[in-house]
Amino acid sequence: MDKSIYLFIYLLFTVSCVHPDIPSNITGGYGVTDVSIINSVLDTPTKNKSEESETTDTDTYAPYVCLMDKSEEFVGTVERGGNNRDFTNKELKQMLEDAGWSPGLAWCSFMVKGLLDHCDVPNNVTGWSPTSYNKKDVIYTNGRFKQTYEEDDVLVMSLSYERFKGDRKRYKGIGHTGLIKTVREKNAIIYEGNTNDAGGREGDGFHKKVRPLTKNLHITRYGIKN
Repeated sequence: MDKSIYLFIYLLFTVSCVHPDIPSNITGGYGVTDVSIINSVLDTPTKNKSEESETTDTDTYAPYVCLMDKSEEFVGTVERGGNNRDFTNKELKQMLEDAGWSPGLAWCSFMVKGLLDHCDVPNNVTGWSPTSYNKKDVIYTNGRFKQTYEEDDVLVMSLSYERFKGDRKRYKGIGHTGLIKTVREKNAIIYEGNTNDAGGREGDGFHKKVRPLTKNLHITRYGIKN
């Protein structure tokens, strides 16, 4: 037998024993070895288990997006059957009840809590509006910004009233609250429950309002330093 054939058989046997995963069709006709195929097999990096099991995180539904979408669904919902008694949107009513509201209670703060809970944003808000002010993460208060924020941060508005500032039970005299959509140079766009066209705190429904950035308006953030 030709020596070249013996040499080829020897090389093929040696490579196959060391790398049993090499495909069997690595030769051309008459014992001519396809070196490029061998090299490509030998040089192929081996993936570890972590690379093979790598998955893509599909949970990109941020809390801010959730809050804005759900708030927009409720815009225009109004009370019916008397002040703070019932609502034209059953889902909104259920959200309020889940947050602790019952017929007859003012509901602006229950609304904020309900939305935060719905979108899994940690909070200590109750039906008492002064609790909407998150002392751990203040963005804007007393007429000035305390720190920066991102556009998709979860921001809550707390509104003070002069007639409440002597009431020690009400922190900063806060008597109303809402969920902020956008903060602009001189005002903010806010989703608010229990308000009306005039911006009152005992209104008729859930509305989108524009309020000026005054010393009585406060902005705190949720979800980071709660």
